[in-house]
Amino acid sequence: MFADPLAVKCPRCAAESRHNSADLLALRSVCPACGSPLDEVGRRMGVGLDETSAFAIWAEVLLGVEDRLGIPSPGIPDGDVFGTKALVELTLLDLVRAIAGHVPPGAEASGLVLESAEQVAGRPVSAIDMGRPILHALGIPHWSARHAEPGAAADGGGM
Repeated sequence: MFADPLAVKCPRCAAESRHNSADLLALRSVCPACGSPLDEVGRRMGVGLDETSAFAIWAEVLLGVEDRLGIPSPGIPDGDVFGTKALVELTLLDLVRAIAGHVPPGAEASGLVLESAEQVAGRPVSAIDMGRPILHALGIPHWSARHAEPGAAADGGGM
């Protein structure tokens, strides 16, 4: 997703330098001009990775629901959900609400979402997880969980 080495501008002194993306994401890079840590740059990159991952997982779970319902492409419209909150904050409950009008009588939207989520996660996903951010609910490794600020909730309740 990121070029290597990546050209970055120091937030403190505005000097431009090139850095390894992995080092930036691990918050191990410093500006060669002023010695300031480039943690802010790494955090922005990490948030971008998590947003991309959350979107991809959302799409994968939705595609699984559409397959279960036999809905062909372009599928269930879910664009109204985006923009209501950050992608990393979207939950399986948000997905249940997005598909609710497309579920035939006798089928349960939350059950379809859980089945699809379990298939994507490769492990059981509990109804208790439905209100958690999607990456957390499915146990998908993500940057913010590995780099939580001291004293911040690492389960992703608020980003």
